[in-house]
Amino acid sequence: MGLDLGTLTNPLKGIFGDALRLGGGGRLIGLDVGQSSVKVVEAQKSGKGFEVVGFSSRQLLEGTIIGDTIHDKDNLVSAVGEAVRSGGFSTKNVGLNVSGPSVVVKRLKLAGGTREEIEDQIFWESEQYIPFDPEDAYISFYMIGEDEAGGVDVVLTAAERTVVDTMRGVVEEAGLKVKLVSPNYIAVANVFELVRRDRDLGESWLIVNIGGQTTDVVIHSLGGVSFTKEIEFGGLMVTEEIQRQMGVTHKEAEDLKTTTDENGNLPEEVFDIVGGVLESYFMEIKKTIDVYNETVSDKSFSGCYLTGGGVKLPNVQAGFKDFVSGEVQVLDPFKGGVGHGRLKCSDEQLESISLRGVSALGLAMMESA
Repeated sequence: MGLDLGTLTNPLKGIFGDALRLGGGGRLIGLDVGQSSVKVVEAQKSGKGFEVVGFSSRQLLEGTIIGDTIHDKDNLVSAVGEAVRSGGFSTKNVGLNVSGPSVVVKRLKLAGGTREEIEDQIFWESEQYIPFDPEDAYISFYMIGEDEAGGVDVVLTAAERTVVDTMRGVVEEAGLKVKLVSPNYIAVANVFELVRRDRDLGESWLIVNIGGQTTDVVIHSLGGVSFTKEIEFGGLMVTEEIQRQMGVTHKEAEDLKTTTDENGNLPEEVFDIVGGVLESYFMEIKKTIDVYNETVSDKSFSGCYLTGGGVKLPNVQAGFKDFVSGEVQVLDPFKGGVGHGRLKCSDEQLESISLRGVSALGLAMMESA
């Protein structure tokens, strides 16, 4: 049977504990390996929150990682090593994220029973929902509710062992020690839970992490993550469409995507291209929410938080406001429980951390779990 990574045991820590632990406690640096870059964050406890004391990032060559497959191992090892060396971090112990087709998240309704009985049910149920052999997976779960008949709602997370172990090997080849592995959505949700620690645990929230090539859609309800899906969309899709339609280079397309006039407006042709890509993106988000709504009775959200570099795309926030109930805002950790007083960096670097470093920050926060 796949390794059980533990259930939700401390409601104050939310889903901090839903991770594969490979060593003892202590401070970690959070390492977010995306498909276009790697980000590294070091944080330490400060009062009731955390303080970021280190940050570094490195871009990856195009095609280094596609999906969950590493195509240029040397470039990835080099980028991870350079990012850690340039950050001057106090430890080489790493909390690592995993995402992509190798990670499956599914909400299940089970008959209930003892912990052992629930574990058996989850293992047999997992065969229906994961595209790989459960014997070859790391399997984790936590319970999010119980009905009057004694049944339980459970969130299952399964990660393919070979993918997790391969990524762990890459990181250790860069001179680091992997102490913890966690699904990407857990790390992002950790930051949300800190920023909105005053929330009503009965509320439902939509959290959307727009990366370079993929988007994590997370629904947080009943005090924990109850639904998540990865969508094949990111800022690079917009860049590629500008490149294709305007016949420019990749770099020129990136510049066109972000360069505005004195009023903050993009050229009309670029604006139209971005809008066309986003239209299909929002349709996919709506479909994802509809799938979730089919399984629950509460179809409204208390609010929506956006994070990731894609937040900078024009009209992204406005687009979500068209179909999401509640306020739509950026998940800024520096406005909710995370400080940066000792971090020497520019306003531009701070913005980069607050948008692109959320997953790495959420991993670094797990040192206290």
